[in-house]
Amino acid sequence: MQRFLLILLNFSLLTILTSQNKAQISCVNDLKKNLKIFCKDCNEEYFSSCTENYYHKKNSSPPAYVYVGNEKFAISSQAAKIKSDLDKLRLSEKCKLKYCYFYFTKVSFFDGSIPKEIALLPIAISGLDNNFITNYKGVGVWGLQYIPAAKFDFPGDINFDNRLNPQFSSKTATRYLAHLYTIYGRWNYSIAAYLTSPIYINKIIDSTRDEDIISALQEDIIHIFDRLVALIYWFEENPITESFSLCPEKSIDTVRIVDKIHFEQIATVLNIDIAELKNLNNVFTSEIIDGKRREKIFFLPAGYGQKFYELYDTICSYNTEKYFPKVLVNGTDTSKDTEIYKVPGPEYEKISYKIVSGDNLGSIAQKFGVKISEIQEWNNIDGTKIYAGQEIVLWKKKGEANQADNKITNNEVKSRTNTQKFDPSQYELVETYEVKKGDSAYKIAKKYSWATADEILEWNGISDPSKLQIGQKLKIYRKKQ
Repeated sequence: MQRFLLILLNFSLLTILTSQNKAQISCVNDLKKNLKIFCKDCNEEYFSSCTENYYHKKNSSPPAYVYVGNEKFAISSQAAKIKSDLDKLRLSEKCKLKYCYFYFTKVSFFDGSIPKEIALLPIAISGLDNNFITNYKGVGVWGLQYIPAAKFDFPGDINFDNRLNPQFSSKTATRYLAHLYTIYGRWNYSIAAYLTSPIYINKIIDSTRDEDIISALQEDIIHIFDRLVALIYWFEENPITESFSLCPEKSIDTVRIVDKIHFEQIATVLNIDIAELKNLNNVFTSEIIDGKRREKIFFLPAGYGQKFYELYDTICSYNTEKYFPKVLVNGTDTSKDTEIYKVPGPEYEKISYKIVSGDNLGSIAQKFGVKISEIQEWNNIDGTKIYAGQEIVLWKKKGEANQADNKITNNEVKSRTNTQKFDPSQYELVETYEVKKGDSAYKIAKKYSWATADEILEWNGISDPSKLQIGQKLKIYRKKQ
C-alpha cells in the first residue's frame, strides 16, 4: 500500500511539473508567434542593424533578484526556466522583442515616477496578443479592465473598444499603475492590484500582513510575475544598445464617421475586402460603426479616403433595411430622433434611478447587475460623465427589478451603518502620525498591529487614500479595553 501511495505521489508531482513546463513553453511559443504580428509594419531590413551588431552581456553568475525601480523581485525556478527559453529565441526574434520593449517605453505614460521595467508588463501579461482577455475581464495587450480605463479616458462603447488599441491602452494602463502606486507605495502591490482589483489585494494585505504578497496570489497572477521577472532578467543580459525608432505605419487613409454605418455597407460600396477593413479597424468589436453618439475614426486602404467622402450618402443609405431594421416600441416605429440602440423584450420592465453623489457608471452597473455599455446605450450617455440629480433609465427582467431595489436599499443602510460605526468615545488617542514620503495607508497600518488601513482612513475622515499628503497629520486610535 505504501509503495502504491509513493508511486501515486510521484505521478502527481510529475503531472504538476509537466503541466507547469508546458504552460511556460506555451507562453514563449505564443510570444514567438505574436512577435511576427506585432512587428508586421516593420520589414526585416529594419532589424538588420540589430542582428548584425547584437549585444549580449552574460552574467558571470545567475542573480537571485531583479529590480523594478528600487524593489527586489526574487527569480523563481519558473522565472529562470522562462528566461532560459527566451535565450533560445532566434536572433531576429530577439531583435523584435527588443523593439517591443522600446515601443512600450515610447507610447506609454512615463513621467519619471514609473520605472522602465513596467514597459515589459504587457509582454508578460498577454505575450503581445492584442485579443487577449484575462480572467478578470481585462482586454488587449495590457489586460486593461474597463472601469479603471474609464477613469482616465473613453474606453469605448458597445461596438467599440479602445483597449484593443495598443497606444491607447499603453498610456491608460501606465497612468492607472502610477495612480495605484500613489496608494500602495510598492510595485508588487500596485501591479497585483492592476491585474486583479484593489479590493482583492486589500483583503490579501489585511489578512497576510506580509511584505511579499506574490505567493498569496492566484496561480495565473503568479505566472505573470514569473514572466515579468524573466523578461527583466533577460533584458539585463540583452540590453537595448541599438538606435531604434518606431516602425512606420502602413500607408492608410483616415476618415471620420458621424453616422451609424455597417462594415458591409463600406466594403460593398467601395469594393474593399471586409477582412481587410476589420484588420485595419480591430478596435471595433462588432460590424457596426456608431458615430452618432461619438465621432469615430476609421481606417481605409490608401487611396480610398476621397472616394469614401464622395460616396458617403450612398454608403449610409445602402441596404439600410437589412443592416438597421426598424424596431417597434409599443407598436410604434422608432424614428431617427427617438432611435433606441438596444430595446429589451416584453419580459423587461423599466427602472428609473436618480444619481446621487459618489455614484459612477461602474457602481450603478454593479448595483443593478447590468453592463456599463448598456447604461450608456439606454441613456445616450457619451463617455462616463454623470452628475448627481441626473435621472437615468435601466431595464431588468420582470421580478428582478424588485430584487435590485432591495439590494440598493440594503447597501444604503449598510453604507449608513458603516459611516456611523466610529465613535471616538469608545477609543483612546495613541499618537499623531505625520505622513512621510512613500507612505500609503497600508504601509502606515503595518506600524500599528491593532489597526487596519481602512480604520486609519476612517478615523481621519479620508475616503480617498490617494489624497494622503506628505506632512499630513493622522490620528491613531486604539479601542478602549
